[in-house]
Amino acid sequence: MRSTPELKSPARLARYIATSFAITWSCWGLRAIISNLGVASIADPLPSTLWLVGGFGPAIGAIAALPWRDKSTLHRLFFSARPKTANRLIMFAVIIVATLALSAGFRINPNVSPALLPLIWLAATVWAGGNEEVGWRATMQPLLEHITGSWLLSTMGTGATWAIWHLPFWFTPGDPHLSTPFWAFALMAIALSFPLCSLYATTGSATYCAILHGTINTFMSLFGLNPNEMLALGLIVLVVTSLWLLGHAEAQELRSDTAANGPIGS
Repeated sequence: MRSTPELKSPARLARYIATSFAITWSCWGLRAIISNLGVASIADPLPSTLWLVGGFGPAIGAIAALPWRDKSTLHRLFFSARPKTANRLIMFAVIIVATLALSAGFRINPNVSPALLPLIWLAATVWAGGNEEVGWRATMQPLLEHITGSWLLSTMGTGATWAIWHLPFWFTPGDPHLSTPFWAFALMAIALSFPLCSLYATTGSATYCAILHGTINTFMSLFGLNPNEMLALGLIVLVVTSLWLLGHAEAQELRSDTAANGPIGS
């Protein structure tokens, strides 16, 4: 469950954050300026391209931060997972979809066709959210955990940074994020960082995190983000479940180590 020793350098964390924000805020900042000046709307080709390129900031930041000379690193992150852990992805996805649906009273966004959900999910997983996970959960959180020595603090720190990274959207006329207060979005980002970080810690799969992130974005588009008691309750359930899953996995790991090596002092 623990990350490899080469992740311990604070300089790599700084490099990751600086690269991610430089790429994303340059693109999304220019998008905001263009929209505010009335040069183009966010649906026009140039702002759309800037939005797309900016979304790859965390992935590019991860490449800049980590020693990617060994191709097995990429293979491990995307194409391997600990055996029999897919049920954890399914569990979190079900809780998140149920939370969003219940908080919306099952009211569907009229601008989103349910028939297009598979395509929306694929886009959200590959280049509109899920692509970030090699950065946030597979790079930043493990780096921060090594530095702070705390999974809890590193998860909250990653979630808060993830929220701030989205900030240019609140300065862009016509952006869908404007319908949600930034404080509500930030709290949700921190809460959602728990299942995403727990999923990566217990499965070792950035792909699982990308799938979950894509699922979150897809159903947030379908049901919207509705800050209410039901949403708060669902997020609390997610945080508690994440902590339980991590504790359960660590207990299993400890039992395995004890069985293999004998009890301490034996």
